[in-house]
Amino acid sequence: MMMFGLLQVLMIALTGGGGGNELLDYITTEAYWQQRGVNVVDVQSMQARLATAEAADISRQLQNLGSSMPRVREAAGSEILGKGMAVLPQLEAVARSGNPDVAARAQELIDRLATQAQLVKVDRLMAMRALGELGDKAALTTLEPLLKSETLFEAQYAQEAVAHIQGKKYEAPKLTAEARMSDVWLLPADVGAVVQAVLPTGGKFDFKAILDKVPAVPLFGTEATPEMRAQLLAEYYKGFMEIAGRLGNVRIDSATLGVADNIGNHAGYVVVIVRGLYDPAAAKAALVETHANLELIGDTETYAPGGEMLMIPFAKDRFVFVAGPERELMPVAAVIESLKASKGKLESNEAITALIKTVDTTAELWGVMKVSAAYRLGSPLAAFDTVTMSSVRKGEMTDITITAKGSDKEKVAQAVSMMQGQVAMALNEMKGQMAEQEGLAPTMEPMIKIMESIEIKAQDDTATIKAQVKGNMVNALLLPLMGMGMMF
Repeated sequence: MMMFGLLQVLMIALTGGGGGNELLDYITTEAYWQQRGVNVVDVQSMQARLATAEAADISRQLQNLGSSMPRVREAAGSEILGKGMAVLPQLEAVARSGNPDVAARAQELIDRLATQAQLVKVDRLMAMRALGELGDKAALTTLEPLLKSETLFEAQYAQEAVAHIQGKKYEAPKLTAEARMSDVWLLPADVGAVVQAVLPTGGKFDFKAILDKVPAVPLFGTEATPEMRAQLLAEYYKGFMEIAGRLGNVRIDSATLGVADNIGNHAGYVVVIVRGLYDPAAAKAALVETHANLELIGDTETYAPGGEMLMIPFAKDRFVFVAGPERELMPVAAVIESLKASKGKLESNEAITALIKTVDTTAELWGVMKVSAAYRLGSPLAAFDTVTMSSVRKGEMTDITITAKGSDKEKVAQAVSMMQGQVAMALNEMKGQMAEQEGLAPTMEPMIKIMESIEIKAQDDTATIKAQVKGNMVNALLLPLMGMGMMF
């Protein structure tokens, strides 16, 4: 029940706008340090978090790891852990030593320190953010050297903090349209549909402020009491810290999806290329921790979390998903080959390439589809030959247009009538559910507004679906999902 309430509040937040494309955008500086048990956030304490720790000499403790007395070994291990990440090189040297017992104990300590490593990295990023928000020029002496840091995200966060202190405008990193298109051309040649979405940058998300706006009405059958709100907040922060502790910060710039032209219950595949920035080693460790099976495809590590899906943490700027109903039909090897060569086979698909040229690929959301025989089976898509999708951002709103072209205007008109009926039915059902359960209103109202904005029209051999969505591109993706659902 608590999870339902948490998901409801998240939906309210996302449909109301806000939030960026980095994990750390989804917690405030104050909330983060509270979760870390830090009660005083000032220039001195944050500068201390960014100070370079000198490695202590742990030779005595390392020697005691080989003691025959358990208490001595345990005390040595506790002392080593207390020295922090700076002692890792000394531990790693011992882990490669000839004494197997001592090496095993050293490796165990390395693993335990590794679990702290990501939060230590996040601490540094949040310390930079805090210094920027404090606005004290005394912090510049600490921040300016970090502008050249090669550690993931550090130069970016230092730049943002310095800009805030100096009263200058800061522009968050953005992937160019050309870079995003390079992901499109990595897709296999036999895709029949391509969709690309860009996530917004720089937005900050205050879960507590959103939660405070939730009216005191039943949330999925549970009264939204102060105690429930506190529990929801605790659940959110707990989940956030667990993710940050495993992965560190993560940025998602764009997601590119390709669907095989022969998709079906026993055929085809889906490929999703996520572009951004993350720590591949941390992602791999997290996948192993969740019992995903490591599978080597050539010399490339892939992970199978269960079901017919493989995850490929290919590089710090790309993470790839390949899924399908039959493992042997999934083009995993071909995708890996394309990633290594930085070029796939999609350009040889003349129909898809021609459709791509008809849409604005610099938009935050766009897509194309060449309607195949598999796509036509039992869906309104049977009336069409091609489908394109475009979007235009207007402040907090995004206008989305889906255009489907066929060759028989009567079949097009029938398909449009069917989709209009599906939208009307879905809208009535949503309004009925909201009337029956008052607590659904905060979640349902934004969705109902999207549904009410949908216009479906037929003009000769062309159908057009238009809608408006508010918030980030997570919400904008809801429309094509609904549109595809109506067509299939």
